[in-house]
Amino acid sequence: MISACETSAPPSTVENPGAWNVTKGRPQLLSGELKRGSGSKEALARSYLTEQAARFHLDAPGRSLRLSTTREGLAGTYLRFAQLQQLGNESLRVWDGDVIVLVNRDVVRAVNLELRDEAHLAVLPDQQPPLAEASRRARELLSLSKDADVAHERVVHVSKTGEARVAWKFMASTEAPPHDWSLLLDVETLVELERRDGVKFIDGTGYVFDVNPVASTGDLTLTDSMNQATPALEAARFLVTLPRLDGSGLTRGDFADVRTRDAGARVSSPTNEFLFSRNNLGFEQANVYFHLTRTQERIQALGFIDVNNRIQGAVVDQQNADNSFYSPQTLRLGFGTGGVDDAEDGDIVMHEYGHAIQDNQVPGWGGGDEDAMGEGFGDYLAASFSLALAPDAGRPQLSDPACVGDWDAVAYSNDTPPCLRRVDTTKHWPEDSEYASHADGEIWSASLWRARSLFGADVVDTLVLESHFILGTGGTMFTASEALLNANVMLDAGADETLLRRTLISYGVSRRLSPAGDGGVALSIPVSIGPVRDAAGNYRNGTDETRTLTVPGASGLQLHFDRVVLETSNDCVGRSCDNIYLFTPSGDLYQVITGTQSAGLTSVIVPGDTVSIRLISDDSQTRFGYRVDRIDVIGDVMDAGLVFDGGMDPFTPPMDAGVPDAGRPDAGAGDAGVRDAGVVPGPSARTLPPAGDETLTPMVQRGCGCGAAEAELTLPLLLVWCGARRRKS
Repeated sequence: MISACETSAPPSTVENPGAWNVTKGRPQLLSGELKRGSGSKEALARSYLTEQAARFHLDAPGRSLRLSTTREGLAGTYLRFAQLQQLGNESLRVWDGDVIVLVNRDVVRAVNLELRDEAHLAVLPDQQPPLAEASRRARELLSLSKDADVAHERVVHVSKTGEARVAWKFMASTEAPPHDWSLLLDVETLVELERRDGVKFIDGTGYVFDVNPVASTGDLTLTDSMNQATPALEAARFLVTLPRLDGSGLTRGDFADVRTRDAGARVSSPTNEFLFSRNNLGFEQANVYFHLTRTQERIQALGFIDVNNRIQGAVVDQQNADNSFYSPQTLRLGFGTGGVDDAEDGDIVMHEYGHAIQDNQVPGWGGGDEDAMGEGFGDYLAASFSLALAPDAGRPQLSDPACVGDWDAVAYSNDTPPCLRRVDTTKHWPEDSEYASHADGEIWSASLWRARSLFGADVVDTLVLESHFILGTGGTMFTASEALLNANVMLDAGADETLLRRTLISYGVSRRLSPAGDGGVALSIPVSIGPVRDAAGNYRNGTDETRTLTVPGASGLQLHFDRVVLETSNDCVGRSCDNIYLFTPSGDLYQVITGTQSAGLTSVIVPGDTVSIRLISDDSQTRFGYRVDRIDVIGDVMDAGLVFDGGMDPFTPPMDAGVPDAGRPDAGAGDAGVRDAGVVPGPSARTLPPAGDETLTPMVQRGCGCGAAEAELTLPLLLVWCGARRRKS
């Protein structure tokens, strides 16, 4: 233990102006003739440090120094002292804590205080997982075999924010690829605190597509040409840095190990230059290595250190079919060579890497809706990372950014542009489910893509990756949406919670309900409102229709359905094939109505003066749908002496299937009780929708001392308009 004897340099010393550690309030590096003395160099150095202990913050409880190395330089002898911290009966090394002293003959010439000042704040926890469990965790994180030699010791780790924790330090070396790992795990939680690799990787160079030739050129006429190295495709290559290679001459490094099915076809370059034409398997090995490594680097740049942070194996010619895959058993990616070689398209590489990411975060991923969400996440990852990374590297993407795999797709797609899939569809879950993982994945990817457009790539990419950790192996889209919303709160990621929730609701992947309103019923308005119907009196397949009802001045609206009949089937998600959603125009969801309600149904109270009824159906059977026969108005919106008669004619389905059921034959006609049916009285006028939409105005019986003029001013106006679209032809 070094104690403070003096707090200033002796008069005989000369101290030059040095570096000052503003954060710690002490010197950092000093030089000059700091102290003269006799004896050994270590004794002289220790004597100087003892004199300056308080000034240098060496007098903290339990702090001491141990000489670790001595090296001779041209300016003298450099003595490196390791910082130690006494905790209980142990004297623990402080990670990255050192004091280096330069002694020339009998003079201390310089000192560098690389101390971790907060180390004395570390506490030995009472409860710790056993060493065997910590060792298993270290092997898992470092992808080590069970028989690999792993050394260990306990140290004190101080984070960049000054938090001191006792940690296990595990040390292991590997040969293929070479690594010298130092991994620090919190002794109490086994959370990774830091890792360091003593093996220094090198950068190579190679030709790649970024992300593919269609995306980088915008040329939709490009074709595979039987895998020929055509001038157009050769010109679409980019010479890039291949980072973090292990120096073996192979496309192998810190995050990827890319090879061929036949070991003899694997390329090797002693200069780490992979300069191949696109018809050479060496090109595909460089291309896959580049995209896998860059993807992991972006993941880590977002702050993640444990999201598939391993050497990802990949085989560029795994099969002759036009299909690629990730194997949870072998942990490898396999790319097909049918059509366009999949390993040439960065979108396909990143999509498959997405499966590896989810399997790493949620071992056993794939139950419930997770097959679809896995495909959707892979597509989103490819689209989002392509749009974020390639332009940052000076290679703008000139094709449609929502089109995934537009190079691979030239072999089979007749669309313009050709796409494997898109991430901007307007499909709604679960009514648009095709019970096929790739098709249904477009719903999940579209919801994420829309969120990305609102909050930015970094925010949404971070939320999606973080949300995976809490999912089980049989998750639903509803659960995954909740995980996204929770991740946003936990990370304070910056996405507006309300807007994110409404975005997920708009695609049907979230059914988080907003709190219903309350209050007494001020009046009830008889109505007859239903969906567009066919000649048989049923809504049509592929319906997506919204009717919006407004009673100006109301504090809430409650709907009474005298009949609800919707399609149900064991083959549909949650047995509900078609659904009714009650929400506000802002996008807040208050109720989901399913199945058959033959005895009628009273909805929850939707706050405010407007409620929207959205009916969405699948493409199979049709049913009657619904009929609203009464609107209960919450709040004091009228003179209690007025008596309202809805004046609605009995409900009869229209004979013309293309005409909305307005609920009365003269819908849209002006009402004598309202001056201008096209304007809602109040501080901000609302113009009615264009022709074809509806206005329903209740008739009024004047009485109870209320004159015609007063009735005209106080009459609550019920506005109804309908927006319908066909989702599919």
